[in-house]
Amino acid sequence: MLSAEITIPSMYRDRVTLFKHRSAEFYSGRIAYVVQVLVDTPLSLLEAFLLATISYFWVDMRSGPKHYFYFLGTLIALECVGQALGRFLCAVFRKQVTANAMSSIVILIFGTVGGFMPPYSQIHIFL
Repeated sequence: MLSAEITIPSMYRDRVTLFKHRSAEFYSGRIAYVVQVLVDTPLSLLEAFLLATISYFWVDMRSGPKHYFYFLGTLIALECVGQALGRFLCAVFRKQVTANAMSSIVILIFGTVGGFMPPYSQIHIFL
């Protein structure tokens, strides 16, 4: 979820330029969003790869390429979710301070309750 904290300042920094370009009708907001995601992708993959490689072999997780690539895929997915959370908070809140505070609260809640799940047989059917 660190990627949410990293995404927020760059989004606010680029927001002024985006608004000026949009008012001049250079391109649509969808195109700007797609380009931003594509530009952020290489760094996101590199971050996830470095974190996965260092932590996977450092704590001596299960050996085998299947387990490593599963772990790497999970970290890449978490990186994408974190960036999406950062972009969502930037869209909802007008000030960077508020978006950073909400990001910290969301990360705290996810980190606190992320590992608490009852056994599958005890989960209510509506969940």
